[in-house]
Amino acid sequence: MPKKANVLFFLHTSSLNNGAIRSLIDVIDSLQYSIKPIVLYPDRGESAIEYLQNKGINCYHVTYSTFAFHEREKRSTQFIEIVKIIIKTILFFFYIPKVVYIIKKEKINILYSNTSVIDAGVFIHNITKIPHIYHIREFGKEDHGLKCIYGDKYIYHCLNSSNALIYISDSIKTKYSKLVRPEIIQKVIYNDISDSFICPKEVFNVDQPLRVAIIGSIQKGKGQLEAIKAFSILKKRNIELHIAGLKKGKYFEDIQKYVSDNNIPNIYFDGFITDLNTYRSQMDIGLVCSSNEAFGRVTVEGMLSMMLMIGADAAGTSELIDDGRNGFLYPLGDSVALSQIISFIDSNRLLLQSIAQTAFTEARENFCSHKAAKIIYQLMNEIL
Repeated sequence: MPKKANVLFFLHTSSLNNGAIRSLIDVIDSLQYSIKPIVLYPDRGESAIEYLQNKGINCYHVTYSTFAFHEREKRSTQFIEIVKIIIKTILFFFYIPKVVYIIKKEKINILYSNTSVIDAGVFIHNITKIPHIYHIREFGKEDHGLKCIYGDKYIYHCLNSSNALIYISDSIKTKYSKLVRPEIIQKVIYNDISDSFICPKEVFNVDQPLRVAIIGSIQKGKGQLEAIKAFSILKKRNIELHIAGLKKGKYFEDIQKYVSDNNIPNIYFDGFITDLNTYRSQMDIGLVCSSNEAFGRVTVEGMLSMMLMIGADAAGTSELIDDGRNGFLYPLGDSVALSQIISFIDSNRLLLQSIAQTAFTEARENFCSHKAAKIIYQLMNEIL
């Protein structure tokens, strides 16, 4: 491998608020002096592009699309999304000469797609024969309600056209690996988390009402209603539930109505939060009620803020939380069990502190030591 590999990263969006983008930025930050990163992005160029350009990284706009759409109740909205995908895919073919020019100019020797729902990197790989890595960060249908416009077989066609696949959890690998050709390199690499998320508490809440937070997009798969149902059981406990996420969409309206109809106190819809470190510092417990969390970045970030994390025993969350040691797990869908764990913690504040400190130490060692970046760098060596 050359002293510095020139790696062309394909992004699916360019906002730092996107978890997949944030995770890739952490990798690029770690590898910037070991490789030369170059970035392609398909949209207007938001906060991630500004961040990368400020670090001196060359970023190029090229029109391309995901090949997956959201299954929606409103068919007209879904139809418009599909039409946009088709138009952008057609436009991409006119941009291929530009991409080939960038590859020659930057002397690219590795292509890297940061999510499994874009195929521009595969197209370019098939044309140039430059080694291609897919970083698979999502289940697709199970966690985001995504459906491939060309059918599920197309996803596996793309994966099998690559040189290496990176899965962000064992759960993701279990879904995809059985239909991948054995000669393709496959690795499970948990995400790195930036040191900027290391925010230990100086003082724990020992006698004030507990503050519990569930952070993320407000959608059915994230399980906010499950948390609210648990708090309907905890009415007499005087514990606060804070829900952070954009206040829009039918699901948000449904859970807001559920709170009102059932007269559940101490439920706060805090909206979209930009400064999550400060927000988490004000919370005692973090909830992850997702039915299919691909990895669980929000779980690790919560641990790094010394929140005691409680998660549904499902998918990636189960891989991060060791029940009773660095957090608690409850059976997915069981709001009664969730309420019992919260009640138990409320009555055992010293245990809250002890477990939160254990989780903090382990999360810092396992996710803030650039392990993922080091393994990815080794993988790049392997495919060249």
